[in-house]
Amino acid sequence: MIGSRLRTSTGVRGGLRGLRSWTLVLFSLIMAAASVVTASDDTPLLRESPVIESVLVIPVRIHVLESSELPEANCVLSDEDLGRIISKLNMVWHQATIHFCVESVVREQAEGVARFKILRELSSGELPLGVYAEWLPRGSRTKGMLHVYYVHELPVNGVYLGDGVALVKETAALHPVPEGLDEPLPRVTAHELGHALDLIHVEDVTHLMASGTTGYRIAKDEVNRARRASPKWGVQRLDDLKRAAELSEVAGKKDQSRRLRGWIAEVEALAAAAAPEHPVQDPAPPAR
Repeated sequence: MIGSRLRTSTGVRGGLRGLRSWTLVLFSLIMAAASVVTASDDTPLLRESPVIESVLVIPVRIHVLESSELPEANCVLSDEDLGRIISKLNMVWHQATIHFCVESVVREQAEGVARFKILRELSSGELPLGVYAEWLPRGSRTKGMLHVYYVHELPVNGVYLGDGVALVKETAALHPVPEGLDEPLPRVTAHELGHALDLIHVEDVTHLMASGTTGYRIAKDEVNRARRASPKWGVQRLDDLKRAAELSEVAGKKDQSRRLRGWIAEVEALAAAAAPEHPVQDPAPPAR
């Protein structure tokens, strides 16, 4: 099960069918992160445990674009890759006591391929980033959550397109800085989601909102701004999720209850891993 690809249709329903197995992948990676401990004060992430009652949980739908006609759009990230990315992304965002929970993973065909090829042939230089937004299917997008689309290649590491939509390339590369994150994709994804939470670029290369570096720090004023912006993306608190899970169970909505309880377990696992007596390092990426 771990590392297998979800057999997902071009709509959301297929992603939801495979969500349970993908959630197990993510949870196993979170627990692996929790088991990596060190006595050093230089541990790069999660030096302090967030106050779990104040954690803001934001739903995000992950879209993995595929295309046999356009190599640039054809992303080959596995479920295990996605689990590792989201786990590390949340380690970064727990500085702001914010946790992103995956509502579903949708593997779908890129759109607008023929038009993109024509525009590329007519272009004398790099295409505007807005043109790449034509790859993104709109039928699998919904309000009340954030959407992250992974593709193979772009002129930039990632871009926030507005309206809760971020586009990230799987071939992202960053300039390393001291104590920076050890992998580009979680950092790039965390950065673009920062824009969705009203954060802007900064000059300090050790910060998350610096351009093109592995820095991940989030300043106090950025924390406050991000938390104020989060309600527009369907944010809930942990107690709300617990009540919703119980009500779903009573109503016989077992899939929904299972998903919500999985989110609760994610938040609690990362919060426990961040406790001061057990500082956590990044989990090492699996051998590829």
